[in-house]
Amino acid sequence: MRKVEKTPKQIGPYAILQDLGRGGMGEVFLAEDPKLRRQVALKRIRPELKENKIIQSRFLREAHIASVLSHPSIVPILSIETGAEIIYYTMPYVEGETLRQILKAAREEKGERHSFASLARVFLQVCEATAYTHAKGIIHRDLKPENIILGKYGEVMILDWGIAEFLDKIEKEEPLPEILSPGKDLTKPGKITGTLAYMAPERLFGESSSIQTDLYALGVILYQMLTLELPFQRKTLADFRKNAPLEKLIDPIEMAPYREIPHHLSNVCHKCLAPKPSERYNSVEALIAEIKSFIEGRPEWILAGTLHPQRKTDWEFQENILLAKNVAITRKIDVTEWAELMVSKAAFANNLAIETQVRLDQEGQGLGFLLSVPEERHNLEEGYCLWLTPSSCKLFRNNVQMQEAKLIHPNQWLNIHIVKMEDHLKFYVNGDLKLNFASHLPLAGNHLGFLHKDGNFELKEWKIYDASHNVKVGCLAVPDALLGNKLYDAALHEYRRIGQSFPGRKEGRDAQFRAGLTLIEKARVEQNDKLYHLALKEFEKLYRTPGAPLEYLGKSLVYEAIGDYEEEAKCLELALRKYPSHPLLPMLKEHIVYRMHESTLNNREAAYRIILLAIRHIPELLENSDTRHLIDSLEANLETLPFLEPCLERRLDNIAIQLAFWLAKIPILVEIAQTVQEHEILFHNALAALRELEAKDALHKFLPKKPKRKKMLVVWNVLLSKKIESAKEVFDRYPQAIHEESSPLHFPYGTYLYMTQGPEAAKKHFATTLQTRYPTTTALPSLFLTNQLGDWMEHAFWWEKKELHRQIDLFYRCVGKK
Repeated sequence: MRKVEKTPKQIGPYAILQDLGRGGMGEVFLAEDPKLRRQVALKRIRPELKENKIIQSRFLREAHIASVLSHPSIVPILSIETGAEIIYYTMPYVEGETLRQILKAAREEKGERHSFASLARVFLQVCEATAYTHAKGIIHRDLKPENIILGKYGEVMILDWGIAEFLDKIEKEEPLPEILSPGKDLTKPGKITGTLAYMAPERLFGESSSIQTDLYALGVILYQMLTLELPFQRKTLADFRKNAPLEKLIDPIEMAPYREIPHHLSNVCHKCLAPKPSERYNSVEALIAEIKSFIEGRPEWILAGTLHPQRKTDWEFQENILLAKNVAITRKIDVTEWAELMVSKAAFANNLAIETQVRLDQEGQGLGFLLSVPEERHNLEEGYCLWLTPSSCKLFRNNVQMQEAKLIHPNQWLNIHIVKMEDHLKFYVNGDLKLNFASHLPLAGNHLGFLHKDGNFELKEWKIYDASHNVKVGCLAVPDALLGNKLYDAALHEYRRIGQSFPGRKEGRDAQFRAGLTLIEKARVEQNDKLYHLALKEFEKLYRTPGAPLEYLGKSLVYEAIGDYEEEAKCLELALRKYPSHPLLPMLKEHIVYRMHESTLNNREAAYRIILLAIRHIPELLENSDTRHLIDSLEANLETLPFLEPCLERRLDNIAIQLAFWLAKIPILVEIAQTVQEHEILFHNALAALRELEAKDALHKFLPKKPKRKKMLVVWNVLLSKKIESAKEVFDRYPQAIHEESSPLHFPYGTYLYMTQGPEAAKKHFATTLQTRYPTTTALPSLFLTNQLGDWMEHAFWWEKKELHRQIDLFYRCVGKK
């Protein structure tokens, strides 16, 4: 029999108070620090092993590894003694119980006190500490409940770093020998290290310890915490070797039905304890994310259905569509692409997850995943679109780019994971979070789809998971569901109740804001203008609250809905000016950029107003590539005005002058003129724009400086003087321009034809002008005389009307009519 050593009274300067336990190569005592008068834990090599050089090396390595780790859940090293006679080190003394003791008590009591819910944060802290050590390049190699202590005051500590090692120093280990082990603990000198019950199967065959072996051990610990049992009964090493290929994991729910184990955590156990390392989590961080989901009450994901690109019965809509952008600010559609669109027959829950795999060819244009596609689609681009190319991934909302990230994985299979929880969207590629977007304006659609421009990709079946079966439901989930189902009165009641119940909190702020959105949506559906007035009153409740900027954002949405784009822009500008450093400012700017893109699809006035606002108040505007393209497109399509000089530098200021001119925003032009006085061209352009708008009082502020005099087109003077031959000479010099409707000579040439060849010749010339929604001012009189202006007057700018009147007046004066 082994001789039992007596507890020493003194080790070095430390007085020994109590024996705390023994391990494979060391023993631990409670000791008194004579200098600081505090209790510490002292660990030394067992006396019978102290002459063993291998043991000494391993013992010191344990101390050195622990000393380089600094984490709340890792016991630090206070001191170390490496004398010839004795080797020991000291650590803080943590009074408490090991996890093994706690689980044993739980097995005996079978009460709620030791349910996993009460131990979840303990396991999370162990995982976080393990992830920290992995980040430092160290693996523990002996994680088990005996090496985890729960302190009296809530501390969670990982102990015993005796066989921990740096990942880059681990050598390939020999297969376990064909012998019986007297016990399960193999943590002793030799080639193989670890404890049998927590050992990953690949270790049997000499595979080196790795992150995945630590993950396996964590899986065993999790299984024990859930079921109070070990997943496998490995009595001896020979038994383990014999039964390893036959080991079958009993589902934790089946093992301990009385424990009420969540399916989510049962699945986590299965993944951690997968026989093949490649089937486990890639990292402890991924395991941590799963545990946090449980602790924070996030929903369990339950398979709700599948979609396959080649299974036609899955899709209700399969068409080739034309994608167009910036239609309202261009004279022609300058951004067009054909794409094939497919929309699912089935509708899915608002909270969902999608998993699939895709491979993109280097030459391909990519493909898009569509979410929140509405049942009744006003256009084919509503909802979210996550667009993947070999070089990037982009998030679009209603065809407006919101975010972008790099993605360089051509010709490789990618694991795609998309999570949509309420109005929060996350996009993962191969487990890495690429895009993370939260919207303050909910999208109510429940269909999915995908979009592609070519066939240079491979896409596997989609797995759709429903997150509706969660225990913890956000307080806004119920009214959001009511709003999605068009139960406006019930949704409004709930939003108001939540707003009153949570004053000063985010939930209350969001509820008040969504109450206003509900009234806007109800007003649209019922075509009831009184409800818009009530929506304004609803948003006013946010005045002088932490969500104050949302008052103006909400009001801007009301004015957008009723088509008052001037008031919409005023509300947004007032919010920017009033709250320049408010925490909600990024949300406000994001909405402005979104509206800027959205309005360019269908409304020139709204687009000009929002772009002008963005140029003047969002300096980082051009950081977004989609926005840069929009500004380039706008600049290329703005009508060239003869009284403005081109300006290549400070282009945004010059664009702002032009937009303010078209919108007849005299105060803004004055403000711009005051800030650009040192720049000759910009200052001239601002004053010239004020002169064209007949803003005499504004110009008076800048006296004695005046804009250059505007010269009338020479050919009009010639025509008014009835100098036909001189006019002919002018037109002969520009044979091509006289037939281009964008040329200032086009309409005067038609007037010349009327004067020389009669009305029919002139009418024939005017009729060549193409009818467009936003014609140039040079084309307006030709369209007017041929009755092709339609409803143009309803959305024309002031100066366009003035210019039309001026040219028609010149025409009638030249041809002798009043």
